[in-house]
Amino acid sequence: MTTVAMVKKRATVVMFIIYFRYIFGFFMRNFERQADTYVYTVFDSALPLISTLKKIAIASGQPINKPNWHHFSIGERISYLEKCEADRYWVGRQDRKIRKGMILFFASMMVISVVGYQINYGEWGDRIGYRLSEKMLLEKQARHPQQPDFPRELAGLYYQQKEYAKAISFYHKTLNIAPKDAEALNNLAWLYATCDDPSFRNPTEALVLAKRAVEIAPLAHILDTLAESYYVNKQFQNAIRAAMLALKMSSTNRSYYKKQLEKFENAARSV
Repeated sequence: MTTVAMVKKRATVVMFIIYFRYIFGFFMRNFERQADTYVYTVFDSALPLISTLKKIAIASGQPINKPNWHHFSIGERISYLEKCEADRYWVGRQDRKIRKGMILFFASMMVISVVGYQINYGEWGDRIGYRLSEKMLLEKQARHPQQPDFPRELAGLYYQQKEYAKAISFYHKTLNIAPKDAEALNNLAWLYATCDDPSFRNPTEALVLAKRAVEIAPLAHILDTLAESYYVNKQFQNAIRAAMLALKMSSTNRSYYKKQLEKFENAARSV
């Protein structure tokens, strides 16, 4: 499970506990109190209900003021009814409290829905996930400085965020630890060959790195990087040969490799 997924899972558990302990508990207690005060809609006095509650307290054998997270204690219920008996203001006050609580609840749900959508599907969530992943990987790298996986993953993370200087730096850190890391060689070569920021392109270095990667692991996607590196160096025939081999070796995503081959063939014909 990824760090982001773990954080979301823990946050969900915490929110679930907070919801039931405080929000659900608030409405359960106050709906029950409103049900108690409804007695004044039917009768002129709540004294019979007060008497009944006292008998329930005696029969239960429990302390009359025993606390409960989702109910007012019997003592609290009796006390509030006695206040209502003395002044009907408290009946209306309870009704207003419920109305305000419901309005606040639904308004909060709307806000939470918007925030939740942004976190799960919007830019906020991407930024939060990025920062959490970065923090986790930096911590792991600090604990295991000779493990090449963590700087390579950091480099890939920075590449996705278009932080190309950091990506290049961490690919080099990976290669300092593991000079024959084919994926780091391949990914850095691809960055140098195709970066959408021209200031980070380095076609010559891309070709050097791609050749080294193919020597170590002649896989389809690495051969594709070699073909792209030949292409940006205007060595179109070499690009075609590498692309044909990549297509031959590929078992998935063959439409992509075919489009790559067509691109290189078109470039060669235009010369």
